[in-house]
Amino acid sequence: LPPRFRRVVPERGTPPLNFSFACGGWLQFYLFGVAKCLTDHGLHAVGRSQKFIGSSAGALTAAGMALDADWDAVIAYVKSTVLPQVWGSPAGPFRITRYCRDCMARCVNLGAAAELPHGELTAVVTQLSGLRALRVSAFRDAAHLADAVLASAAAIPIASAIRLDGRWCVDGGLSEFHPRLDPTLGETVYVNPFYFSHADIRPSRYVPVWWAFLPPRDPNSIDWLYDLGYSDALDWMRRRRLAHCCKHRPSAAPAAAAAATAAPPANDAAGAAAAAAAGDRPTLARIFGYGGSNTLLDAVLVFWMAVLWRPATFLLVTAELVLLVAAAVGSALWAEAAPLAPAAAAAAALLLP
Repeated sequence: LPPRFRRVVPERGTPPLNFSFACGGWLQFYLFGVAKCLTDHGLHAVGRSQKFIGSSAGALTAAGMALDADWDAVIAYVKSTVLPQVWGSPAGPFRITRYCRDCMARCVNLGAAAELPHGELTAVVTQLSGLRALRVSAFRDAAHLADAVLASAAAIPIASAIRLDGRWCVDGGLSEFHPRLDPTLGETVYVNPFYFSHADIRPSRYVPVWWAFLPPRDPNSIDWLYDLGYSDALDWMRRRRLAHCCKHRPSAAPAAAAAATAAPPANDAAGAAAAAAAGDRPTLARIFGYGGSNTLLDAVLVFWMAVLWRPATFLLVTAELVLLVAAAVGSALWAEAAPLAPAAAAAAALLLP
């Protein structure tokens, strides 16, 4: 069986739904919470015809759904390893490609990439040439799948462009912010981490947009966002009358199976506790991070994503390529000229009076 079928057995009559995950930056933790709830309840393992598609952070989530990732391990890795590095140095936020590659190697069964049927998982990437969308749905091996997902999440300038199948590719959100699936493939559930979206599953609480660009420093906020995604997915399941719709296979760890079968609603106690800890102090966390709204800041960041991100990415990558070519030409010229330098100096000494 493909990886997603090995842990749970959905109840008979559960509909085989497709799932599409939007671009989200560091709001990926909300998407991971949604995915955790869906996989706990077996909604990713209903039928072989199910599709999982995503762009940027959504591609990471879709890959985890198809390969049955350990979502709790992902969050633990982020809190213990990624957050200290992101906030530990000025260069920290610009190493997202390295963080994602390491996390996938630790928490996702990449070795099962070759077992995925063609078209089951789709990662949307943006070709640098013309900034056109490209959907990658077939993977040769684990390395190819990892490169496709990393290319989809290559948000210039905080991530590196990825060369995929002979093309330079960058973040899929530049060309398809929230990819759509053909309705003839079946019903698709759309998941978006931005509170102002109109997706089927979206934040029920205000989540600051700036968290998409830089993760909150407090690990409790990561837990709060992860739990919010789980809770919102549970609410969606209740609306669809899909609660507690799977049985866990005996191979699952007893504690994990019991916890997932019960699937108690998550809560936002971490966020509430963090907000309470701030008291009445006029801190940035209190203003922007725990349920307060800053319309102007959100509007500026949304304008950046919707209008400025594409041309800025094109200019930054073009400038980088020009500098790389100039450096290569300069290095080649120096390599050719350096051996001639002694002879040129001797000739100059003879010619000068």
